[in-house]
Amino acid sequence: MVSFITILGWAGMAVILIAYLLVTTKQISPNSRVYQALNLIGAIGVLVNSIVNDAWPSAVLFIVWGCLALIYLVTSLRR
Repeated sequence: MVSFITILGWAGMAVILIAYLLVTTKQISPNSRVYQALNLIGAIGVLVNSIVNDAWPSAVLFIVWGCLALIYLVTSLRR
C-alpha cells in the first residue's frame, strides 16, 4: 500500500510540473498569483515527502522554492 506521504510527494511534483506547463504554454504568467500558489502548494508536498524520507538536499531546495513563492504571494497581496 502506498503511504500518504508518498502520494503527497507525487502530488506536489505534479502540481509543480502543471505550473511549469501552464507558464511554458503561456496560459498563465510567471508573475501571476496562480503560478506562485501552485509553486507553493507543490513545494509543500515535495518538502514533506523529502523530510520524511531524509532527502535533505531536496528538502532544502523546496524550502527555498516555497519561501520564494510565499514571499511573492505576500508581496503581491499587499499591492
